[in-house]
Amino acid sequence: MKNKIEDNAFGQIVGRDNQIIREALSIAIPMMLRHSLAWSNTKDMMRILETLGPRTPTNLIQGRELKEKIIEVIGELRDGKRHKARPNTPNLDNLVEKYLADITDHELR
Repeated sequence: MKNKIEDNAFGQIVGRDNQIIREALSIAIPMMLRHSLAWSNTKDMMRILETLGPRTPTNLIQGRELKEKIIEVIGELRDGKRHKARPNTPNLDNLVEKYLADITDHELR
């Protein structure tokens, strides 16, 4: 339904706002996991996405170059690549494992 209002963690989200926020987080989260040490922020982003609904599958992200970059970053995460500083905490690796568990091979084609 157009202009549907949903109540959630943000109060009221109107129309396509939910879809836009989910797609933005679906793009940002793998980038944060690969190139950031901000464990707490990334964890919160993942929690917000879980609250709003499912992640936008990678193959449905708009923009060919963007989609290719996200697929590349997911491949790097799968290969164990992380921020150059290599944090001394397993927390970030746990978030990566949780994120990758939701990625299917189908959506990376």
